[in-house]
Amino acid sequence: MNSKDLIELKEKGKLLAVEACRLDREKKYDEALKKYIECIDHFKPIISRNFGMQSVDNMHTRESHTLMKKVDEYIKRATELKRSLKRQKSQERQEEYTSSIVDDRREFEINLYLHSTIVEKAKKPKLRLNLMML
Repeated sequence: MNSKDLIELKEKGKLLAVEACRLDREKKYDEALKKYIECIDHFKPIISRNFGMQSVDNMHTRESHTLMKKVDEYIKRATELKRSLKRQKSQERQEEYTSSIVDDRREFEINLYLHSTIVEKAKKPKLRLNLMML
């Protein structure tokens, strides 16, 4: 990978980082997580190349350390978002399940009430109802 490619990766990574932070501030966590991951993927080759170089150039080393710190922040935030989204989805599934149980119970109670009403009316001499029809 030549230096032009690395510069393009770095610029694209910066744009993705800005976008990820904006989405995060706007509480669009699902989209922000995707952008953080994309951003991290763009910075990985740059960091590994700069640390792999046997250069005495302090500029590269300083820049790499700074970039690595930022990427570390993005990784931590992406991890937090992933855990939070996972908890939120789990909670939503639990609420759906509980709601379903409550709905089933209501339906059962209504059917039980209707059945008992029909049975009571069938016991009265005026109304003869064949229970087999139910």
